[in-house]
This record gives sequence, C-alpha cells and structure tokens, in this order.
Amino acid sequence: MKINAKIIVTCSMLMALLGCVSNSSTERSSGDIPNKMTATERAKAHTDVAVEYFRSGRLGVSLDSVKQALNVSPDYSPALNMRGLIYMELQENIKAKESFEAALRAAPLDSDVLNNLGWFVCQRGDVTKSMDYFRQALKNPLYSTPERALLNGGICARKLGDLPAAESNLLAALDRNPQLAQAQLQLADLEFSKGKMREASERMTRYLNLDSAPGVETLLLAVKIARGLGDRNQEASYVQQMRKRFPESEVTRTVLQNR
Repeated sequence: MKINAKIIVTCSMLMALLGCVSNSSTERSSGDIPNKMTATERAKAHTDVAVEYFRSGRLGVSLDSVKQALNVSPDYSPALNMRGLIYMELQENIKAKESFEAALRAAPLDSDVLNNLGWFVCQRGDVTKSMDYFRQALKNPLYSTPERALLNGGICARKLGDLPAAESNLLAALDRNPQLAQAQLQLADLEFSKGKMREASERMTRYLNLDSAPGVETLLLAVKIARGLGDRNQEASYVQQMRKRFPESEVTRTVLQNR
C-alpha cells in the first residue's frame, strides 16, 4: 500500500487555512450582533461566527453567517475567503474558486487569501500556479503566519517532483513554528520516500509528540518506517494502535494480513 503526501494530509490542514480570525470558545449566533456596529464591524462579527461554526463542522450554518456578512458588506474579503473555504469543504469547486478570486480582488495583497487560493488550485491539479500564489503570500512582510504558505508550498512542491524545494519549504515552516505537526509528518514521509529510515523515524516521533490522535494512514506510515528500521517492537506498538483505534479499517486489515 503506497504512502504519499496527499494521503497523509490530515484534517488539520483545512483548519490551518483559516488565517487570522477570532477564536472565541463560546459559540455565538449572528442574531446576537448589534445593529449599532459599523458595516465593516458587523461583517467581521458575522464572519467570526461563521468561523466558529466551520470549526465545529456545521457548514450550512457557517455559510448562512457568511451570507449575512456579505449582505452587510459585499466586498468584505475575509467573508469571501471564508465562503471559499466552506465551498472547498463541500466540494463545490466552481463556487470555491469564484469566492477565493473575489476575495483576492477585494484584497490583492492578503496573504491568507493567496495561501488559500494556492492550496485550492494545488489540490485541483494546477500545482505550478499554486506555487506562484504561495510565493506572493510570502512576499508580504506583514504576513503573520508564513509557516502556512511554506507548509503548503512544501507539499505542492513535492507534487511537482521538486524534492529539494519541498524539503526547504517544510524546514522553513518549522523554523517559523516548531510546533507545526503537519510539517513534521510531511518530512517523515519525505525521508521515508528517500529511504532515510532513521531520519524518518525521528520526524515521526516528533510528529506523534505533537498529535496524540494520528489517523490510520499516518500509523501505516509509522509501521512502514519501523519495519524499515527492523524495529519489531515499535512496529508492533503502531500496529496495536491501529487495531485498537481503527479495527474496521481496510488499512488495518491489510497490515494485519501482511505481518
């Protein structure tokens, strides 16, 4: 069973596209937003509500809040960007692309929008174009989370077969944010693909220290790395995790059959 960068991209990647938004622990309703706010303030408040619903997986309600934001301020870039993320999650690609492009027209230098549009086109096959968007995002000295574009640039560079660029981007992302679990995971997979099992194992350990609930495909990669090192005890530990957490998975069944 083949492991690749696309498979081990986790759901945290989508959350990493959200950019700078409010992160209130209390879910709010758009109906709670006072009318005395300015149009921009109301649009922002509606968008923040949309983000909270998006984080909890309530995409329909999130989209309703975005629509309310755009009713107040049709060119409010964060709302257009949020709408793109929602449609991207819903696999409505035309609407997602239109939303990201509208957000970019409204705010041509917004690095969060550039990063999200880059990730979107990368996932839909236009990898070369995606690298242009990531480079543009990184040109902005005010970009508060450049590790996002560096991580995505690393993943997409690998899709192009440019392994040096992939590694460079991923290492740069970790320089910016050593707690970026997905970058550690991508580097583990990259080192595994090059046959560097010791380095891959070290990266996997760092990833697992940051993510206590890895997915089944990530555990499969961990199994393969341990197997490549000849570490039967570590391999058995990862297999046991797969058996315990994903007993019905076809991936788990395949691993157990091939032991």
